[in-house]
Amino acid sequence: MRLKEIILNIIGVFLIVVGVVAILYAFYLGTPSLILWFCYMGSIMMGLGVLRRSNLLILSQVNILLIPALVWSLDLFYILVFQDSFLGITDYFFREPLFARIISLQHIYNVPLALIALFIIGKNQDRNIKYAWKFSFAQVAVIFVLSRIFLTREDNVNWAYYGGFSAPIVLPGLAYAFLWFIGVFLMILLTHYAVAKIAMLRR
Repeated sequence: MRLKEIILNIIGVFLIVVGVVAILYAFYLGTPSLILWFCYMGSIMMGLGVLRRSNLLILSQVNILLIPALVWSLDLFYILVFQDSFLGITDYFFREPLFARIISLQHIYNVPLALIALFIIGKNQDRNIKYAWKFSFAQVAVIFVLSRIFLTREDNVNWAYYGGFSAPIVLPGLAYAFLWFIGVFLMILLTHYAVAKIAMLRR
């Protein structure tokens, strides 16, 4: 087995394990609603994509997770360096048990691992990769609807009810939903075309 294949298999299995452990821990805590977080299912789906050598599946999840992961990491590192809250996104991190913190750290390394896998796999592995953004948007739309139907405002999974900054973004129901979809749609498109164009998916 070539070194590249070994690396891909390790990355794929690791991402799946991270996602599965996060979901099992959510059930252990008695908060199964957490499984709808994009990062939990995204980790598993990226892992499956790597094992299947499907850059379509990998990129569909990177489209959803890259920008939120960057913002999350920026907020965390700001607190670590300046010992003060910044955006308020990761304030919860320092109130969690150690194991929960370890799980939350997936925001830092999951997407970079997926991008490494995309680079190794290469662009021509999946000719349908140009449709990845459509898969991404369909996925977030379904999860948003499920979150609004089955979860509560207190859960606020994926910020389905209000923006979770230190100064929350609160708008009337339909207005917030419209803003949420516009923001997520632009985020997905920006990530998709940036990753697809900037050499990460080599020919």
